[in-house]
Amino acid sequence: MSLRTGIQPVHRWVEQRAAETPDAVAVLADTDLNAVSRTYRELDESANRIAHWLRAKGVGAEDRVGVHLDRGLDLIAVLLGVFKAGAVYVPLDPHLPAARLAHVRADSAPAVTLTSGALPLDGALPVEALHAEWANFPATRPDVPYLGAAAAYVVYTSGSTGTPKGVVVPYEALATQLGWLCTRFGFGADDVVLHKTPLASDPSLWELLVPVMSGGRLVLAEPLNHGDPAYLLDVHDHYGVTACDFFPSLLRHFLAEPRAAERAAALSTVICGGEELNAELAARFAEVLPGAALYNLYGPTEATIAVTLHEVAPGAADPIPIGRPVPGTEILVLDPAGVPCPPGVTGELVIGGGQLARGYQGRPAQTAERFVPHPARAGERLYRTGDRARWRPDGVLDFLGRLDHQVKIRGHRVEPAEVEAALAARPEIAQALVVARPAPGGGHRLVAYLTRAAGAPELPVAALRRTLAGQLPPAMIPAVFVWLAEFPLTAVGKIDRAALPAPPG
Repeated sequence: MSLRTGIQPVHRWVEQRAAETPDAVAVLADTDLNAVSRTYRELDESANRIAHWLRAKGVGAEDRVGVHLDRGLDLIAVLLGVFKAGAVYVPLDPHLPAARLAHVRADSAPAVTLTSGALPLDGALPVEALHAEWANFPATRPDVPYLGAAAAYVVYTSGSTGTPKGVVVPYEALATQLGWLCTRFGFGADDVVLHKTPLASDPSLWELLVPVMSGGRLVLAEPLNHGDPAYLLDVHDHYGVTACDFFPSLLRHFLAEPRAAERAAALSTVICGGEELNAELAARFAEVLPGAALYNLYGPTEATIAVTLHEVAPGAADPIPIGRPVPGTEILVLDPAGVPCPPGVTGELVIGGGQLARGYQGRPAQTAERFVPHPARAGERLYRTGDRARWRPDGVLDFLGRLDHQVKIRGHRVEPAEVEAALAARPEIAQALVVARPAPGGGHRLVAYLTRAAGAPELPVAALRRTLAGQLPPAMIPAVFVWLAEFPLTAVGKIDRAALPAPPG
Protein backbone atom coordinates (compact mmCIF):
# COMPACT_ATOMS: atom_id res chain seq x y z
CA MET A 1 0.00 0.00 0.00
CA SER A 2 0.96 3.64 -0.31
CA LEU A 3 2.51 4.91 2.90
CA ARG A 4 0.94 8.32 2.30
CA THR A 5 -2.70 7.37 1.77
CA GLY A 6 -3.14 3.67 2.44
CA ILE A 7 -4.54 3.21 -1.08
CA GLN A 8 -3.93 -0.29 -2.39
CA PRO A 9 -2.23 -0.38 -5.80
CA VAL A 10 -4.12 -1.81 -8.74
CA HIS A 11 -1.97 -4.92 -9.22
CA ARG A 12 -2.34 -5.90 -5.55
CA TRP A 13 -6.11 -6.16 -6.05
CA VAL A 14 -5.51 -8.57 -8.93
CA GLU A 15 -3.01 -10.61 -6.89
CA GLN A 16 -5.60 -11.01 -4.14
CA ARG A 17 -8.18 -12.26 -6.63
CA ALA A 18 -5.60 -14.72 -8.02
CA ALA A 19 -4.95 -16.03 -4.49
CA GLU A 20 -8.68 -16.39 -3.76
CA THR A 21 -9.87 -17.93 -7.05
CA PRO A 22 -6.80 -19.01 -9.04
CA ASP A 23 -8.71 -21.22 -11.48
CA ALA A 24 -11.53 -18.80 -12.24
CA VAL A 25 -11.54 -17.29 -15.73
CA ALA A 26 -10.13 -13.76 -15.61
CA VAL A 27 -10.06 -12.70 -19.25
CA LEU A 28 -11.53 -13.81 -22.56
CA ALA A 29 -10.39 -12.51 -25.94
CA ASP A 30 -13.15 -12.70 -28.54
CA THR A 31 -12.72 -13.70 -32.18
CA ASP A 32 -15.95 -14.28 -34.11
CA LEU A 33 -17.70 -15.13 -30.82
CA ASN A 34 -15.09 -17.74 -30.01
CA ALA A 35 -12.82 -16.96 -27.09
CA VAL A 36 -9.43 -17.89 -25.77
CA SER A 37 -9.06 -17.33 -22.04
CA ARG A 38 -6.69 -17.09 -19.10
CA THR A 39 -7.38 -17.88 -15.47
CA TYR A 40 -6.42 -15.57 -12.65
CA ARG A 41 -3.40 -17.77 -11.87
CA GLU A 42 -2.25 -17.69 -15.50
CA LEU A 43 -2.76 -13.94 -15.76
CA ASP A 44 -0.89 -13.23 -12.54
CA GLU A 45 2.01 -15.53 -13.44
CA SER A 46 2.33 -14.04 -16.94
CA ALA A 47 2.39 -10.53 -15.47
CA ASN A 48 5.02 -11.61 -12.94
CA ARG A 49 7.29 -13.01 -15.66
CA ILE A 50 6.96 -9.80 -17.68
CA ALA A 51 7.76 -7.71 -14.59
CA HIS A 52 10.88 -9.80 -13.82
CA TRP A 53 11.96 -9.50 -17.46
CA LEU A 54 11.53 -5.72 -17.42
CA ARG A 55 13.43 -5.38 -14.15
CA ALA A 56 16.24 -7.52 -15.54
CA LYS A 57 16.52 -5.01 -18.40
CA GLY A 58 16.90 -2.22 -15.87
CA VAL A 59 13.35 -0.91 -16.29
CA GLY A 60 11.80 0.54 -13.14
CA ALA A 61 10.22 3.64 -11.65
CA GLU A 62 9.69 6.50 -14.11
CA ASP A 63 10.91 4.39 -17.06
CA ARG A 64 8.41 4.47 -19.92
CA VAL A 65 7.34 1.21 -21.56
CA GLY A 66 5.68 1.59 -24.95
CA VAL A 67 2.95 -1.02 -25.49
CA HIS A 68 2.21 -1.47 -29.20
CA LEU A 69 -0.36 -4.27 -28.89
CA ASP A 70 -3.89 -4.91 -30.06
CA ARG A 71 -6.62 -6.16 -27.77
CA GLY A 72 -5.74 -9.69 -26.73
CA LEU A 73 -4.65 -11.83 -23.82
CA ASP A 74 -1.14 -10.42 -23.91
CA LEU A 75 -2.31 -6.83 -23.55
CA ILE A 76 -3.71 -7.15 -20.02
CA ALA A 77 -0.74 -9.28 -18.90
CA VAL A 78 1.72 -6.70 -20.22
CA LEU A 79 -0.18 -3.83 -18.57
CA LEU A 80 -0.12 -5.57 -15.20
CA GLY A 81 3.52 -6.57 -15.73
CA VAL A 82 4.49 -2.95 -16.31
CA PHE A 83 2.72 -1.97 -13.10
CA LYS A 84 4.33 -4.80 -11.12
CA ALA A 85 7.72 -3.57 -12.36
CA GLY A 86 6.85 -0.09 -11.09
CA ALA A 87 7.31 1.34 -14.59
CA VAL A 88 5.17 3.61 -16.79
CA TYR A 89 2.62 2.31 -19.33
CA VAL A 90 2.52 4.22 -22.64
CA PRO A 91 -0.21 2.86 -24.95
CA LEU A 92 0.69 2.86 -28.65
CA ASP A 93 -2.54 1.92 -30.40
CA PRO A 94 -1.51 -0.04 -33.53
CA HIS A 95 -4.40 1.52 -35.45
CA LEU A 96 -3.21 5.11 -35.05
CA PRO A 97 -1.42 6.74 -38.00
CA ALA A 98 2.32 6.09 -38.16
CA ALA A 99 3.09 9.80 -37.81
CA ARG A 100 1.15 10.05 -34.57
CA LEU A 101 2.75 6.92 -33.15
CA ALA A 102 6.17 8.29 -34.06
CA HIS A 103 5.41 11.52 -32.20
CA VAL A 104 4.22 9.67 -29.07
CA ARG A 105 7.32 7.49 -29.03
CA ALA A 106 9.68 10.39 -29.61
CA ASP A 107 8.00 12.52 -26.94
CA SER A 108 7.68 9.80 -24.29
CA ALA A 109 11.08 8.21 -25.06
CA PRO A 110 10.28 4.65 -23.87
CA ALA A 111 13.09 2.63 -22.36
CA VAL A 112 11.62 -0.23 -24.36
CA THR A 113 8.64 -0.74 -26.66
CA LEU A 114 6.83 -4.09 -26.78
CA THR A 115 5.15 -5.07 -30.04
CA SER A 116 3.71 -8.10 -31.77
CA GLY A 117 3.66 -6.55 -35.21
CA ALA A 118 5.34 -4.04 -37.46
CA LEU A 119 6.29 -0.77 -35.81
CA PRO A 120 8.06 1.98 -37.76
CA LEU A 121 11.55 2.20 -36.33
CA ASP A 122 13.37 5.45 -35.71
CA GLY A 123 16.76 3.89 -35.07
CA ALA A 124 17.08 5.33 -31.58
CA LEU A 125 14.44 3.81 -29.33
CA PRO A 126 14.66 0.08 -28.47
CA VAL A 127 11.92 -2.29 -29.61
CA GLU A 128 11.33 -5.83 -28.33
CA ALA A 129 9.19 -8.49 -30.00
CA LEU A 130 6.42 -9.85 -27.83
CA HIS A 131 7.33 -12.83 -25.65
CA ALA A 132 11.08 -12.11 -25.98
CA GLU A 133 12.48 -14.20 -23.12
CA TRP A 134 9.61 -14.04 -20.66
CA ALA A 135 9.16 -17.77 -20.31
CA ASN A 136 12.62 -18.03 -18.72
CA PHE A 137 11.76 -15.69 -15.86
CA PRO A 138 10.13 -16.57 -12.52
CA ALA A 139 6.38 -16.76 -12.13
CA THR A 140 6.69 -15.50 -8.55
CA ARG A 141 5.65 -11.96 -7.69
CA PRO A 142 8.55 -9.51 -7.91
CA ASP A 143 9.57 -7.63 -4.80
CA VAL A 144 9.28 -4.07 -6.09
CA PRO A 145 8.56 -1.12 -3.78
CA TYR A 146 5.29 0.62 -4.56
CA LEU A 147 5.78 4.35 -5.07
CA GLY A 148 2.36 5.98 -5.20
CA ALA A 149 3.67 9.32 -6.46
CA ALA A 150 5.57 7.69 -9.34
CA ALA A 151 4.13 7.84 -12.85
CA ALA A 152 1.82 4.95 -13.78
CA TYR A 153 0.92 5.86 -17.37
CA VAL A 154 1.17 8.55 -20.03
CA VAL A 155 -1.83 9.10 -22.33
CA TYR A 156 -1.69 11.55 -25.22
CA THR A 157 -4.47 14.05 -25.85
CA SER A 158 -5.09 16.59 -28.56
CA GLY A 159 -2.85 19.66 -28.22
CA SER A 160 -3.58 23.30 -28.96
CA THR A 161 -0.14 23.73 -30.58
CA GLY A 162 -1.00 21.18 -33.26
CA THR A 163 0.79 18.23 -31.65
CA PRO A 164 -0.56 15.80 -29.02
CA LYS A 165 0.59 16.28 -25.43
CA GLY A 166 1.21 13.50 -22.92
CA VAL A 167 -0.66 13.52 -19.61
CA VAL A 168 1.42 11.90 -16.85
CA VAL A 169 -0.75 10.18 -14.21
CA PRO A 170 0.69 8.81 -10.93
CA TYR A 171 -0.08 5.40 -9.44
CA GLU A 172 -2.04 6.79 -6.48
CA ALA A 173 -4.39 8.73 -8.75
CA LEU A 174 -5.14 5.60 -10.78
CA ALA A 175 -5.58 3.44 -7.67
CA THR A 176 -7.92 6.02 -6.14
CA GLN A 177 -10.15 6.13 -9.24
CA LEU A 178 -10.27 2.39 -9.94
CA GLY A 179 -10.71 1.46 -6.29
CA TRP A 180 -13.68 3.83 -6.12
CA LEU A 181 -15.20 2.33 -9.28
CA CYS A 182 -14.91 -1.19 -7.84
CA THR A 183 -16.66 -0.26 -4.59
CA ARG A 184 -19.18 2.28 -5.90
CA PHE A 185 -20.61 -0.11 -8.49
CA GLY A 186 -20.16 -3.24 -6.40
CA PHE A 187 -18.38 -5.19 -9.12
CA GLY A 188 -17.73 -8.81 -8.20
CA ALA A 189 -17.29 -12.37 -9.41
CA ASP A 190 -20.61 -12.41 -11.29
CA ASP A 191 -19.77 -9.41 -13.44
CA VAL A 192 -18.70 -9.54 -17.08
CA VAL A 193 -17.17 -6.27 -18.31
CA LEU A 194 -16.55 -5.54 -21.97
CA HIS A 195 -13.36 -3.72 -23.02
CA LYS A 196 -13.80 -1.92 -26.33
CA THR A 197 -12.55 1.67 -25.86
CA PRO A 198 -9.49 2.53 -28.00
CA LEU A 199 -6.29 2.10 -26.01
CA ALA A 200 -5.15 5.70 -26.47
CA SER A 201 -8.17 6.87 -24.42
CA ASP A 202 -7.97 6.66 -20.62
CA PRO A 203 -11.43 5.05 -20.06
CA SER A 204 -9.84 1.92 -21.56
CA LEU A 205 -7.97 1.56 -18.26
CA TRP A 206 -11.10 1.11 -16.15
CA GLU A 207 -12.51 -1.37 -18.67
CA LEU A 208 -9.29 -3.41 -18.59
CA LEU A 209 -8.53 -3.31 -14.88
CA VAL A 210 -11.71 -3.02 -12.82
CA PRO A 211 -13.09 -6.48 -13.77
CA VAL A 212 -9.87 -8.28 -12.83
CA MET A 213 -9.47 -6.16 -9.68
CA SER A 214 -12.92 -7.25 -8.55
CA GLY A 215 -12.77 -10.96 -9.45
CA GLY A 216 -15.07 -10.78 -12.45
CA ARG A 217 -14.45 -11.58 -16.10
CA LEU A 218 -12.96 -9.25 -18.67
CA VAL A 219 -14.11 -9.70 -22.28
CA LEU A 220 -11.87 -8.15 -24.92
CA ALA A 221 -13.69 -7.03 -28.06
CA GLU A 222 -12.16 -7.86 -31.41
CA PRO A 223 -9.78 -5.20 -32.69
CA LEU A 224 -11.47 -2.71 -35.05
CA ASN A 225 -14.98 -3.90 -34.15
CA HIS A 226 -15.43 -1.68 -31.11
CA GLY A 227 -17.61 0.79 -33.06
CA ASP A 228 -19.92 -1.78 -34.67
CA PRO A 229 -23.20 -1.86 -32.69
CA ALA A 230 -24.34 -5.15 -34.27
CA TYR A 231 -21.10 -6.86 -33.25
CA LEU A 232 -21.26 -5.37 -29.76
CA LEU A 233 -24.79 -6.68 -29.31
CA ASP A 234 -23.62 -10.14 -30.41
CA VAL A 235 -20.89 -9.98 -27.76
CA HIS A 236 -23.33 -8.87 -25.05
CA ASP A 237 -25.64 -11.74 -25.94
CA HIS A 238 -22.94 -14.41 -26.23
CA TYR A 239 -20.93 -13.58 -23.09
CA GLY A 240 -23.69 -12.16 -20.88
CA VAL A 241 -22.03 -8.75 -20.47
CA THR A 242 -23.23 -7.02 -17.30
CA ALA A 243 -21.32 -3.72 -17.51
CA CYS A 244 -20.16 -1.57 -20.40
CA ASP A 245 -18.90 1.93 -21.14
CA PHE A 246 -20.53 3.74 -24.08
CA PHE A 247 -20.07 7.07 -25.74
CA PRO A 248 -23.64 8.41 -26.12
CA SER A 249 -23.42 8.42 -29.92
CA LEU A 250 -22.59 4.69 -29.96
CA LEU A 251 -25.16 3.87 -27.27
CA ARG A 252 -27.83 5.39 -29.51
CA HIS A 253 -26.97 2.97 -32.34
CA PHE A 254 -26.62 0.04 -29.93
CA LEU A 255 -30.15 0.57 -28.59
CA ALA A 256 -31.52 0.77 -32.14
CA GLU A 257 -30.29 -2.72 -33.02
CA PRO A 258 -33.00 -5.39 -33.49
CA ARG A 259 -33.84 -7.30 -30.28
CA ALA A 260 -31.49 -5.16 -28.20
CA ALA A 261 -33.69 -5.51 -25.12
CA GLU A 262 -33.65 -9.31 -25.34
CA ARG A 263 -30.02 -9.80 -26.33
CA ALA A 264 -28.56 -7.33 -23.80
CA ALA A 265 -30.79 -8.55 -20.99
CA ALA A 266 -27.82 -9.25 -18.70
CA LEU A 267 -26.67 -5.64 -18.87
CA SER A 268 -27.11 -3.99 -15.48
CA THR A 269 -24.62 -1.09 -15.49
CA VAL A 270 -24.00 1.33 -18.35
CA ILE A 271 -21.52 4.16 -17.96
CA CYS A 272 -21.67 7.07 -20.37
CA GLY A 273 -18.99 9.69 -20.82
CA GLY A 274 -16.90 11.51 -23.38
CA GLU A 275 -19.88 13.31 -24.91
CA GLU A 276 -22.99 15.07 -23.66
CA LEU A 277 -25.83 12.71 -22.77
CA ASN A 278 -29.29 14.07 -23.56
CA ALA A 279 -32.74 13.31 -22.20
CA GLU A 280 -34.02 11.79 -25.44
CA LEU A 281 -31.30 9.12 -25.39
CA ALA A 282 -31.79 8.51 -21.65
CA ALA A 283 -35.51 7.95 -22.26
CA ARG A 284 -34.75 5.49 -25.06
CA PHE A 285 -32.33 3.65 -22.75
CA ALA A 286 -34.99 3.34 -20.04
CA GLU A 287 -37.45 2.01 -22.61
CA VAL A 288 -35.12 -0.63 -24.10
CA LEU A 289 -33.22 -1.65 -20.94
CA PRO A 290 -35.52 -0.89 -18.01
CA GLY A 291 -33.60 -3.22 -15.71
CA ALA A 292 -30.24 -1.48 -16.22
CA ALA A 293 -28.85 1.60 -14.50
CA LEU A 294 -27.48 4.47 -16.59
CA TYR A 295 -24.70 6.68 -15.23
CA ASN A 296 -23.35 9.94 -16.61
CA LEU A 297 -19.65 10.39 -15.78
CA TYR A 298 -17.45 13.39 -16.40
CA GLY A 299 -13.70 13.74 -16.19
CA PRO A 300 -10.75 15.03 -18.21
CA THR A 301 -7.65 12.92 -18.78
CA GLU A 302 -5.78 15.30 -16.47
CA ALA A 303 -7.89 14.12 -13.52
CA THR A 304 -7.82 10.34 -14.10
CA ILE A 305 -10.89 9.12 -15.94
CA ALA A 306 -13.85 10.44 -13.90
CA VAL A 307 -14.36 13.10 -11.23
CA THR A 308 -18.17 13.36 -11.11
CA LEU A 309 -20.99 10.83 -11.28
CA HIS A 310 -24.74 11.09 -11.82
CA GLU A 311 -27.24 8.23 -11.92
CA VAL A 312 -29.80 9.13 -14.58
CA ALA A 313 -33.37 8.64 -13.41
CA PRO A 314 -36.14 7.70 -15.86
CA GLY A 315 -37.87 10.80 -17.16
CA ALA A 316 -34.81 13.03 -16.70
CA ALA A 317 -34.95 16.38 -18.51
CA ASP A 318 -32.22 18.28 -20.31
CA PRO A 319 -29.61 19.21 -19.43
CA ILE A 320 -28.72 15.94 -17.74
CA PRO A 321 -26.25 16.83 -14.98
CA ILE A 322 -22.80 15.38 -14.62
CA GLY A 323 -23.48 14.89 -10.94
CA ARG A 324 -21.50 15.25 -7.75
CA PRO A 325 -17.76 14.89 -7.10
CA VAL A 326 -16.39 11.40 -6.50
CA PRO A 327 -14.78 10.82 -3.08
CA GLY A 328 -11.43 12.54 -2.62
CA THR A 329 -12.08 15.02 -5.44
CA GLU A 330 -12.80 18.71 -5.05
CA ILE A 331 -14.86 20.51 -7.69
CA LEU A 332 -15.02 24.30 -7.89
CA VAL A 333 -16.88 26.57 -10.32
CA LEU A 334 -14.98 29.84 -10.55
CA ASP A 335 -15.62 33.18 -12.23
CA PRO A 336 -12.85 34.92 -14.27
CA ALA A 337 -11.49 36.46 -11.06
CA GLY A 338 -11.17 33.05 -9.40
CA VAL A 339 -14.14 33.60 -7.08
CA PRO A 340 -16.54 30.67 -6.52
CA CYS A 341 -19.80 31.06 -8.43
CA PRO A 342 -23.11 30.71 -6.55
CA PRO A 343 -25.64 28.12 -7.74
CA GLY A 344 -27.10 28.93 -11.13
CA VAL A 345 -24.14 31.06 -12.26
CA THR A 346 -21.86 29.74 -14.99
CA GLY A 347 -18.10 29.61 -14.51
CA GLU A 348 -15.04 27.49 -15.22
CA LEU A 349 -15.00 23.98 -13.75
CA VAL A 350 -11.82 23.51 -11.71
CA ILE A 351 -10.67 20.24 -10.12
CA GLY A 352 -8.61 19.48 -7.03
CA GLY A 353 -7.82 16.42 -4.96
CA GLY A 354 -5.98 13.13 -5.23
CA GLN A 355 -6.78 12.26 -8.85
CA LEU A 356 -4.87 15.07 -10.52
CA ALA A 357 -2.23 14.17 -13.06
CA ARG A 358 1.33 15.24 -12.47
CA GLY A 359 1.18 17.42 -15.59
CA TYR A 360 2.19 17.32 -19.23
CA GLN A 361 5.15 15.30 -20.44
CA GLY A 362 8.06 17.66 -21.08
CA ARG A 363 5.86 20.78 -21.14
CA PRO A 364 6.45 22.75 -17.93
CA ALA A 365 4.92 25.97 -19.26
CA GLN A 366 1.64 24.29 -20.23
CA THR A 367 1.63 22.37 -16.95
CA ALA A 368 1.99 25.61 -14.99
CA GLU A 369 -0.77 27.23 -17.03
CA ARG A 370 -3.36 24.51 -16.38
CA PHE A 371 -2.25 23.11 -12.99
CA VAL A 372 -2.28 26.11 -10.68
CA PRO A 373 -1.61 26.53 -6.94
CA HIS A 374 -4.61 25.99 -4.68
CA PRO A 375 -5.51 29.40 -3.24
CA ALA A 376 -6.66 27.96 0.09
CA ARG A 377 -4.29 25.05 0.72
CA ALA A 378 -0.54 25.44 0.43
CA GLY A 379 1.21 22.70 -1.53
CA GLU A 380 -1.95 21.55 -3.32
CA ARG A 381 -2.97 22.24 -6.91
CA LEU A 382 -6.06 22.79 -8.99
CA TYR A 383 -6.59 21.83 -12.62
CA ARG A 384 -8.31 24.38 -14.82
CA THR A 385 -10.42 22.33 -17.22
CA GLY A 386 -11.55 25.08 -19.58
CA ASP A 387 -15.08 23.62 -19.28
CA ARG A 388 -18.14 25.71 -18.46
CA ALA A 389 -20.36 24.49 -15.61
CA ARG A 390 -22.81 25.63 -12.96
CA TRP A 391 -24.04 24.27 -9.66
CA ARG A 392 -27.70 23.44 -9.29
CA PRO A 393 -29.40 24.33 -6.01
CA ASP A 394 -29.44 20.63 -5.05
CA GLY A 395 -25.63 20.38 -5.30
CA VAL A 396 -25.24 18.64 -8.66
CA LEU A 397 -23.33 20.04 -11.63
CA ASP A 398 -24.46 20.95 -15.12
CA PHE A 399 -21.88 20.78 -17.92
CA LEU A 400 -22.30 23.66 -20.38
CA GLY A 401 -19.57 23.13 -22.97
CA ARG A 402 -16.09 24.51 -23.51
CA LEU A 403 -14.69 27.94 -22.73
CA ASP A 404 -12.50 27.57 -25.80
CA HIS A 405 -13.17 25.63 -28.97
CA GLN A 406 -11.95 22.21 -27.85
CA VAL A 407 -14.59 19.53 -28.43
CA LYS A 408 -15.28 15.84 -27.95
CA ILE A 409 -16.04 13.71 -30.99
CA ARG A 410 -17.15 10.11 -30.35
CA GLY A 411 -15.57 10.33 -26.91
CA HIS A 412 -12.21 11.63 -28.14
CA ARG A 413 -11.09 15.03 -27.04
CA VAL A 414 -10.20 17.00 -30.17
CA GLU A 415 -8.34 20.28 -30.39
CA PRO A 416 -9.47 21.79 -33.70
CA ALA A 417 -6.16 23.64 -33.95
CA GLU A 418 -4.38 20.32 -34.43
CA VAL A 419 -6.66 19.43 -37.36
CA GLU A 420 -6.30 22.95 -38.75
CA ALA A 421 -2.51 22.71 -38.62
CA ALA A 422 -2.55 19.44 -40.57
CA LEU A 423 -4.81 20.93 -43.25
CA ALA A 424 -2.91 24.19 -43.51
CA ALA A 425 0.29 22.26 -44.20
CA ARG A 426 -1.06 21.56 -47.68
CA PRO A 427 0.27 24.25 -50.07
CA GLU A 428 -3.12 24.45 -51.81
CA ILE A 429 -4.86 25.64 -48.60
CA ALA A 430 -4.58 29.26 -47.48
CA GLN A 431 -6.72 29.04 -44.35
CA ALA A 432 -8.33 26.22 -42.41
CA LEU A 433 -10.91 26.52 -39.65
CA VAL A 434 -12.34 23.43 -37.95
CA VAL A 435 -15.46 23.59 -35.81
CA ALA A 436 -17.91 21.15 -34.25
CA ARG A 437 -21.47 21.14 -35.52
CA PRO A 438 -24.48 18.98 -34.52
CA ALA A 439 -24.55 15.73 -36.47
CA PRO A 440 -27.78 14.56 -38.12
CA GLY A 441 -27.88 11.36 -36.01
CA GLY A 442 -27.01 13.04 -32.71
CA GLY A 443 -23.76 14.10 -31.11
CA HIS A 444 -21.34 16.30 -33.00
CA ARG A 445 -19.23 16.13 -36.13
CA LEU A 446 -16.21 18.12 -37.28
CA VAL A 447 -16.64 20.54 -40.18
CA ALA A 448 -13.58 21.99 -41.93
CA TYR A 449 -13.91 25.38 -43.63
CA LEU A 450 -11.16 26.05 -46.18
CA THR A 451 -9.92 28.78 -48.49
CA ARG A 452 -7.62 28.18 -51.46
CA ALA A 453 -4.12 29.52 -51.86
CA ALA A 454 -3.73 31.87 -54.84
CA GLY A 455 -3.88 29.92 -58.08
CA ALA A 456 -4.34 26.58 -56.31
CA PRO A 457 -7.06 24.08 -57.23
CA GLU A 458 -9.90 23.11 -54.93
CA LEU A 459 -8.77 19.76 -53.58
CA PRO A 460 -11.28 16.90 -53.69
CA VAL A 461 -12.55 15.52 -50.41
CA ALA A 462 -10.80 12.17 -50.99
CA ALA A 463 -7.41 13.90 -51.20
CA LEU A 464 -8.09 15.86 -48.00
CA ARG A 465 -9.09 12.71 -46.17
CA ARG A 466 -5.94 10.89 -47.35
CA THR A 467 -3.81 13.77 -46.11
CA LEU A 468 -5.32 13.67 -42.65
CA ALA A 469 -5.55 9.88 -42.37
CA GLY A 470 -1.78 9.67 -42.42
CA GLN A 471 -1.44 12.01 -39.44
CA LEU A 472 -4.56 11.92 -37.26
CA PRO A 473 -6.85 9.33 -35.66
CA PRO A 474 -10.29 8.80 -37.24
CA ALA A 475 -12.17 10.93 -34.69
CA MET A 476 -10.11 13.96 -35.75
CA ILE A 477 -10.90 13.74 -39.47
CA PRO A 478 -13.72 16.16 -40.39
CA ALA A 479 -16.96 14.67 -41.65
CA VAL A 480 -17.57 17.62 -43.98
CA PHE A 481 -15.25 19.95 -45.93
CA VAL A 482 -16.59 23.34 -47.06
CA TRP A 483 -14.63 25.55 -49.47
CA LEU A 484 -15.19 29.31 -49.15
CA ALA A 485 -13.95 32.22 -51.21
CA GLU A 486 -13.06 33.95 -47.94
CA PHE A 487 -13.88 33.68 -44.26
CA PRO A 488 -16.48 36.07 -42.84
CA LEU A 489 -15.03 38.66 -40.47
CA THR A 490 -16.31 40.59 -37.48
CA ALA A 491 -16.13 44.36 -37.26
CA VAL A 492 -12.71 44.13 -35.60
CA GLY A 493 -11.33 41.81 -38.27
CA LYS A 494 -11.58 38.48 -36.48
CA ILE A 495 -13.09 35.43 -38.13
CA ASP A 496 -16.80 35.48 -37.45
CA ARG A 497 -17.57 31.89 -36.56
CA ALA A 498 -21.27 32.62 -36.15
CA ALA A 499 -21.44 33.75 -39.78
CA LEU A 500 -19.98 30.56 -41.25
CA PRO A 501 -22.49 28.84 -43.53
CA ALA A 502 -24.25 25.71 -42.34
CA PRO A 503 -22.60 22.58 -43.74
CA PRO A 504 -24.51 20.42 -46.19
CA GLY A 505 -26.24 17.30 -44.92
